[in-house]
Amino acid sequence: MKYFIDMLEYYVGLDNTVDFEEEKAWLVQLMGHCCSDDEHLCADLLRYKEGSILISLSRMLMDDSKAAWKEVVALRQRPDHDPRSVHPILMMQRSALFALSCLMQPQHVADLVMRAIDCKLERRPIATLDRETVAGYFAGQESRKTYTLSFVLVMRSGQCVHSKVPDFQPIVLGASTNLPSIYVNLQDFRLWIQICTVSGKHETFVCQNSLEDLPQGQIVVTIVVNGSSIQAYLNEQAQLPISRKLSDDPKIVQDGVIFSGKVQQLLPKPGQPVFDGVLTLLRASQHPAAPHEVESSIKAAQKEAKQILTRRKERKDTTEGVPDSVYNVTEVASALLQYIRLQFHDDPETRREKRRVGELDLIDPTTTMWMIANSGVCSQLLPQSHPRYVGLLKTPLQRAIFLAALVADNFEKTEVHDIQLGFPPDFGPHDRSRPKPPDHSVLVAVSVFLSQLLQSPRGRMVMAEDSSAMLVVRLIPMCGVRLDLSGYVQKSFRTLTSKMCALLLHAKQDAPTTSLVLDALFKKALSDDGLIYKEDLQNLLLSHGLTALWDIMHNCISTRTKGQAQKQHLQTEITTQTELIRTTEQMQGHDEATLTVQKQQVDRLKADLAKLQNEIQDQENLLIHCQKLQRQFFLQLHHIMDEIIHGLPLRPTDLRLLTQMVNVAAGTHYVGFFRGCDLHAQKMLETELAEGMPWEVWLKFEFPGASRLQASVSKQFPFRSRMRGPSSKVLLNVMEDASLRDERTILSPKLRSGSLSSSDHVYVHVVGSQEKLLADVEARVLPVFDPPLRLPEEHVSYEGRIIEFASAVLKKDDLPPDTYANVCLLLASQRSDMRATSCIPHLASILMTCCRELWVGRLVCTELLQGVLYPEKHLAPILYQAGTAASTPLETRLCVLQICSQVVHPAMTPKEGFLQFLENVYRHRIELPRPADDELERPAFGEEHKKACAVTCLMSVLHKQLPRVFQVALFNLTEAILARDAEECLKLINENQWADGAVVYQEQNAGKFAFWRELHWFLMYGHPDVQDAAVRVLLILFWQQSEKLMTLICGTGDSGDGQLSENYWLLVPLLKLLGHNSDDVVADLLTLFAPLAEGSTGTHDEEDEGSEESLIRQARKVIKNRSEILKDAMVQVSPRFIVRAMDWPCDVRDFVLGIVLTRSVMQELTVSPKLAEEFWAVMVHLLTDCGLAGQSWVSQTLKELAETTKSRVSLSGGEDLRMVRSVCSPKVLSSSNTRRRMLSSSSTGIGKHESDSNCSRTP
Repeated sequence: MKYFIDMLEYYVGLDNTVDFEEEKAWLVQLMGHCCSDDEHLCADLLRYKEGSILISLSRMLMDDSKAAWKEVVALRQRPDHDPRSVHPILMMQRSALFALSCLMQPQHVADLVMRAIDCKLERRPIATLDRETVAGYFAGQESRKTYTLSFVLVMRSGQCVHSKVPDFQPIVLGASTNLPSIYVNLQDFRLWIQICTVSGKHETFVCQNSLEDLPQGQIVVTIVVNGSSIQAYLNEQAQLPISRKLSDDPKIVQDGVIFSGKVQQLLPKPGQPVFDGVLTLLRASQHPAAPHEVESSIKAAQKEAKQILTRRKERKDTTEGVPDSVYNVTEVASALLQYIRLQFHDDPETRREKRRVGELDLIDPTTTMWMIANSGVCSQLLPQSHPRYVGLLKTPLQRAIFLAALVADNFEKTEVHDIQLGFPPDFGPHDRSRPKPPDHSVLVAVSVFLSQLLQSPRGRMVMAEDSSAMLVVRLIPMCGVRLDLSGYVQKSFRTLTSKMCALLLHAKQDAPTTSLVLDALFKKALSDDGLIYKEDLQNLLLSHGLTALWDIMHNCISTRTKGQAQKQHLQTEITTQTELIRTTEQMQGHDEATLTVQKQQVDRLKADLAKLQNEIQDQENLLIHCQKLQRQFFLQLHHIMDEIIHGLPLRPTDLRLLTQMVNVAAGTHYVGFFRGCDLHAQKMLETELAEGMPWEVWLKFEFPGASRLQASVSKQFPFRSRMRGPSSKVLLNVMEDASLRDERTILSPKLRSGSLSSSDHVYVHVVGSQEKLLADVEARVLPVFDPPLRLPEEHVSYEGRIIEFASAVLKKDDLPPDTYANVCLLLASQRSDMRATSCIPHLASILMTCCRELWVGRLVCTELLQGVLYPEKHLAPILYQAGTAASTPLETRLCVLQICSQVVHPAMTPKEGFLQFLENVYRHRIELPRPADDELERPAFGEEHKKACAVTCLMSVLHKQLPRVFQVALFNLTEAILARDAEECLKLINENQWADGAVVYQEQNAGKFAFWRELHWFLMYGHPDVQDAAVRVLLILFWQQSEKLMTLICGTGDSGDGQLSENYWLLVPLLKLLGHNSDDVVADLLTLFAPLAEGSTGTHDEEDEGSEESLIRQARKVIKNRSEILKDAMVQVSPRFIVRAMDWPCDVRDFVLGIVLTRSVMQELTVSPKLAEEFWAVMVHLLTDCGLAGQSWVSQTLKELAETTKSRVSLSGGEDLRMVRSVCSPKVLSSSNTRRRMLSSSSTGIGKHESDSNCSRTP
């Protein structure tokens, strides 16, 4: 490390030091990592050469940060700027600040014994490891099973007596805390170390050296456990071989008592073997010390132990008497304060001008973040009476307030426009109010700084000004760092505004502080009539008061439930310990030391129980306050609805909660929906009660403040945008079930659907026969209050207000799907009190809502459209006929197409309604914009027999310039129709015999439309989304009419049952679509191509009749000339198609290789004058540019080609050598050494092919 300091000093002292910023940055970062968490090493480095490292770091921090930041801003405007690049000066200064942070950090060590302990006395407790210490110093032990235990031992050699046989005297007994126990063997005075593992074993390790062999004086004993690795040190000497390991991980450290000494009955008498010595400075830490860290801590430990043992009270003025931790932070504070004064000093007028013009800063925000974080840590470690303390707080505080305010303001401005903008990808749904990095990192640093500042008497003045206090409160939910504002709330209780109270509800304060905030809100916002003033109500809503209230109530209930469980556990443990103490006292010869420890433990348990009871009582009081505010919201719910109607902007989460409240007040259920594919099932523990469905999922529904819940649950068929399997499997019959239970256990009885739960929560228990659940789950919940919500129900249930509120919500975008569903359920529940004509003016919004989510569309169609508007009619034909009206807007027609593709499903429309829908499709056309030069061709006289099917009539409005969303909607509706009607599939396939098109709408403006020609164009040149939809149409045709579709695609002659013209042969675009960016499309294409792949066509059992494999086998039987079909397809796609296939998935590459390895294809590619040249050019390109995949591909191709030519030559008697010569193409078998090496390295088969080819050329 000192060599690194000398190197840094050399770099800093160079004349052209500007050229070495990056080298200095990396060197300083390396030094910081090496000295991290070792305060003694840091102190040695700071003292080296009279503080050479601080001088170097200070010189590095003197470079102009403002000029560097201006250069960065200017470079960002250039088009060739790399956003990943960092300015060298900024990199160097960030590294220097990081090194300062590492140098001043103290060791995270728990001091357990700081007095002298005589080892020869009777057993007694010497230290207590409480829960707070374990939580503070040993956090995260579940993932990091590491710790270091050290102490100083002084052996009184003249008073120690050896034993002739092995005899052990305990020095440290840490078994109750899972720390190591150390014994000394009185036979040779070696230390024996015993460690408890998670398997329950106590494994013992013996030190190599005896205590007598070490120099007399203080012996520093260090035990390091790092997972299964263990090492012991006596001073700096390692005592265990590296190969020694634990058989299992050690147990995690827990609270308990550490003992020392033998029990009273085994105490030695004078003259008997004994170890006489003193133990002191017992410490433990979670960090596993490295050998150099052990060595650097020895001198400091011996010095501290000497002070304890000699009981020196005098203070020394030299630096030798100052602890290393204090010395480090004092020295670093001077360098940090110098940097702050040099770079960040601005007069107030300049600062206000920057804020006015909106400048982020004149210094890099990331560098500023490091400065603020270092200032916070330094002020935390530095005594408040230190003269540098105020300087470390004043300027960083100004900078922190300025930067945090700017980040918060900018984030809230962008949040208004796009709720998803600026959210980190790893944040969950409850953290969507946080900015993205690096802004989030800046706010975290500022919050940590303010957290330390608010704890000091001088720093409390930060909250004196209203603007700065509001900023501090706003930062808490944005950064996730909790700040203790209890003192501010108590001091400013009478002056808190309603907006400040609303913001404090998000600040995650403790229960008494939050209750005080709610009291202040009630006193400030409630009028004499018991209502919240309009302005205060708006402040509450705009400050996300609904979300904050719900979060607080959920947290209260959760904390109360956990507290009650802990209370019961503590009471049981106190009873058990009391009985144990009573039994021990009745025994003769009991150990008083152990009994004293047990009594102390009972006292601690009673104190914990009293503290827990107070916490539960605080949570109860807070819940009462929250229920009061919740009732107030329900009482003024009609006012809140009026605010939404008049355009009050609420966040989606608040609006979702508001729709739940409106439904509850109106006596209507609110809905919760879960897709089966999104649920993660777990294996049931009580498998004997599974009834054949051992996989389960628990879903919790609760409504804080309610007394009971009326709930119902249903299992629904999942609507998918892509069918997997034949159409006969459309209706799903899976072995799954969903039930309601009061508690999260299968032993809790099932609740009847629609019944009441016993508390404010209910569990939905979903079980299935397999881990991947298929069916979707929908739950509807109606909270029941005691007393009931009669007055809110009277105000809310006004027909006009409900309609206007629903319309205002349905017109909003980017809301959670259940928000729309709740509003539609609210409208549907009013069927007895309102006329259906009230919803007609808002039909466009309702139809648009159906298109937002599949399950929302199903709910709206079933509950509202079918249940209220058209209760006695089939929905599909009515919707389609409404879309054909001339007065229907274009957007509504799009919604009609999208909704009909869902409604025609058998689960929603019976056969009678589907036939009516097909009749409307056949007779009425949905008019979509069409270019004047792209009108349908008029049918000639005598073509009346070319009558089109319903699908062709529907698709006749399709053209190349139609907007993409309409194209996709038309193909989706076609897919739904074909999946429902196999006869319609057969009619559509038979239309291929009319190449110029079938006649559509004969009774109206008749025209001819060629469905298959248009399908070919969209498969070849359409948008990827349209191609996806078109492939799904073909897949449905395959499941419905596999033999007919294969005959259509694979028949290229003039027989009438195949493609009439090669100009729109579907096989060509389907082959090119194998490179589609969607895996689902590629999987569908491979299914369509499965009959073309080689496979067995033998007899099979009739059990799988109608299955996917059966349909593929039947389709394969109708293909008689597979080789010729593949040859014609390869001729049209050209050999360059192979090059593109190299970037496709492996299964697709294998399929393409199977096509090429067909004998007729290989003959055509190697013999045809038009293709041979291009084919061999492709082979060379694969060898040179496509890596191992290309080389392997060429190897297999050449191997198969060589085998084919051998059989061909043997049949022709050697007369026809064209294919033999093609194998020896000079483009592949070049004389270039490089290409020969590539050929030989690609596969062992290629060298064989070369020798065979050269032999064939010899004749």
